[in-house]
Amino acid sequence: ALLSPQDNETLIGIKIQLDNQMLVATATELAPLYYKAANVYMLRGMKTEAIDCYKTILENFSDTALAPKAKTALEEAKTKLSTLEQEKAALEQEKATLDPMTQIKNKKAIENIIRTQMMEASENLSPIAIGFVDIDNFRDYNTKYGHLQGDDVICYVAHTLREMIPGSVGRNGG
Repeated sequence: ALLSPQDNETLIGIKIQLDNQMLVATATELAPLYYKAANVYMLRGMKTEAIDCYKTILENFSDTALAPKAKTALEEAKTKLSTLEQEKAALEQEKATLDPMTQIKNKKAIENIIRTQMMEASENLSPIAIGFVDIDNFRDYNTKYGHLQGDDVICYVAHTLREMIPGSVGRNGG
């Protein structure tokens, strides 16, 4: 669930209050508050903030009963954050290989796939097939009906090819 601006301000306010109170309050009073704040951050998907709270418990309240729980929760939060970062990187890498309009492979990705498959076919002495499709009279269609309609045609053809052809399908044009 996303935070509303008020929720975010409230959590920031709690964190500031906790940081300021650390100078005067006892560990038994503050450690549970930091632990609760960290758990709220985790529930809201704010892993970095949760990690900061767990670290604060371990660094400043290591002698409390919550320290072992905080240590376990910190490791879990770090693992979750690392997994999310890896997934994000993989999605960004995947996105970099797709044509933004059609969501099929872009020219650079197709060139890499062809190069790889040609090398594998050469090593294994196996055949490969490469096909190219051109939409007849597309320029005339684009001129008559406009670029938005033309984009729809390109997307339709891309989707149809992706559904019908096993293997890689990409867009060379632009």
